Amino acid sequence: MLPEACQTIEHGIVALLKRNFGFIACPNRVRDVFFHLAALEDCVPEQLEVGTTVTFTAERDSSGRQIATHVRLAPVGSRVRLVQTSQDTYIGQVADLATSTSKGVILFLNSREAPERILYDASDVLAARPTSSQQPPDATPSQPALASQLHADPLDAIFSQAPQPPLARGQLVLFRISTDMRAALLTQQATAAAASAAAIPDTAATAAGMGSPATACLISGGLSVSSGKEQCTPARPSVNTRQRLAYERAVEVRPVSSVSELRLSYPHLQHQAVLLELLGEAMRAAREVRAQAQEERVQEARVQEVRAQEHAHEQAVRRS
Repeated sequence: MLPEACQTIEHGIVALLKRNFGFIACPNRVRDVFFHLAALEDCVPEQLEVGTTVTFTAERDSSGRQIATHVRLAPVGSRVRLVQTSQDTYIGQVADLATSTSKGVILFLNSREAPERILYDASDVLAARPTSSQQPPDATPSQPALASQLHADPLDAIFSQAPQPPLARGQLVLFRISTDMRAALLTQQATAAAASAAAIPDTAATAAGMGSPATACLISGGLSVSSGKEQCTPARPSVNTRQRLAYERAVEVRPVSSVSELRLSYPHLQHQAVLLELLGEAMRAAREVRAQAQEERVQEARVQEVRAQEHAHEQAVRRS
């Protein structure tokens, strides 16, 4: 056992508390850590409750199970976040609406401006932020407002028919991304394990001299194979969009109230707003094409069926 001074002190929160034991949730551990009330130091059980922030060191007991020891109350002001919310604001387009029983889908562009999807709950939708330029729905536009519409830029067209909450499909929204740190860690570990398992046959093939001469480098998280003249580089486990859906979701979702809000508060998102609108139009056009093609196939099938019936009728007439 390492001396206490050499042990790593971890932070966590009490996730479950029973009469003689409890469990601590930690953002950098997939599973909760067991602790016995006898492991408390400088505090008494009455000071603990679910959600209390504590510090501890992890050790293994005689059976090999990892347990928490030296459990103490965390210093005042310490915060442990199992779920982290991004500071950045993103813009997206509602692809599927959330209901009380199912999640909705938001289409947005990542840092490479490639389209991705993220889920959201109906409870995470906020009201649109009011702006001074907004008018009641039944109000008559003023003369300056009518004049400004004559010289509107492409972004104005996006918000000309912007519906009010609740959200509508195709509507532009602003949101932040919430990440479940433990679920993300679990996904990354599973991805790394799968990459390592897939690399084992390649390692055996390389050791046996099969294929072109190559240098295999087995590293943490996967296997990278390169030619003898090239430098061996790490193979980082990649997490795809579908896997991220398991631990990321959109929060603080609210409709974009007007184009002026983007210009004043989020000028860096104007370009993405236009791209999302164009992408949405392309997707709608693709759906219409697929629907039309499906209808044509149905019509063709009906025509073939009618022809087959007519042919069968003619054959029956000839036989008679």
